[in-house]
Amino acid sequence: MKSQSRVSSIQKITIIIDKPWWQKNSTIAVAFILFFGSIYSIYQWRINGIKKKQQEKNNVQAKMTELEQTALRSQMNPHFIFNCLTSIQQLITAGKKEDANEYLVKFSRLIRKTLELSSKQYITIFDEVEYLKEYTQLEQLRMPEQFVVTFTIDENIVATKTEIPNMMLQPIVENAIRHGIKHLENKNGVLKIGINKQQNAIICTIEDNGVGRINNKSSYTNLTGHKSYGMDIVKQRLSGLSINENKNYDITIFDLTDANNQPIGTKVMLKLPYKII
Repeated sequence: MKSQSRVSSIQKITIIIDKPWWQKNSTIAVAFILFFGSIYSIYQWRINGIKKKQQEKNNVQAKMTELEQTALRSQMNPHFIFNCLTSIQQLITAGKKEDANEYLVKFSRLIRKTLELSSKQYITIFDEVEYLKEYTQLEQLRMPEQFVVTFTIDENIVATKTEIPNMMLQPIVENAIRHGIKHLENKNGVLKIGINKQQNAIICTIEDNGVGRINNKSSYTNLTGHKSYGMDIVKQRLSGLSINENKNYDITIFDLTDANNQPIGTKVMLKLPYKII
């Protein structure tokens, strides 16, 4: 202020404005650590989930292999082999050497085919049908003129190019013959085997005009009270296939009755996966 001869030195004031907490280096460092830590945790969680699913899949596949081996042992069960050998012995004793020879040839061919097909997880529908024909012909030799068999395959199916799980139908066919048709008294048996394509599955139908499950008391127990393990194995294999392929494959059993609600047979439907080769 020159007019008053008043003079003073210039004063400087320093003002420091502190950064907000979210802009501090320590906060940024912590944020980076948390961010990359979260990414790493999510990555490990995904990896562990994939490993767990793969392990579950491996367990299912191992169980499937075990069930397939069990299925092989049950399909050629001791009772069946014993009955076949007894029938051969009876033919020889009766002097029917040609019939005995034919029976023995079919029996040995069926055993050989069983061993060949059991080594494959999937077989063509053609091989499956041929196998069932061999089996039912052998049973017809044991029970001459007691039943007939018909096969019907969907015209949209190329049997030599379409594969289904191996030998899933044989235990069902065996049940139909041994626990249904075998016990008929006043009529001949009829066994119908049908294979059709439906959306993403193959539907196999085994229908007989036997005594039915009502007379047998249970679908898994025959007239002598022995449990049929073949049906249980088929259900377990279907359950394993459903888990393994994340689809629903199952077996359904229908009791057939007449107008008076009397049993006239049994119908079994299997829903199976398939592959085109």
